[in-house]
Amino acid sequence: MEVKTLNFDRQATPSESRSLQTVPATPVRDNSQPNHQINTVLGYVAVALPIIFVLSVIGYRQYRTHLLRQQIAKLERMWRLSSQSKKI
Repeated sequence: MEVKTLNFDRQATPSESRSLQTVPATPVRDNSQPNHQINTVLGYVAVALPIIFVLSVIGYRQYRTHLLRQQIAKLERMWRLSSQSKKI
């Protein structure tokens, strides 16, 4: 059995050099600093969600108050009609 040793000092033959590929070095992105654009968006969302929630609760309560007042007015009109018809 023949053992081949690697010789790094010798030059590559033409057939070997064709199979070698060079890979361009890509710059490594330094993620040590946070992405400010993402932080800005998260900040807006963190502020907007509670505001939207509070406004929707206030709007729903106003809607229910309006509905209740309409129902009360309708019942009062019905009561007046029934009380007037009893007087006649």
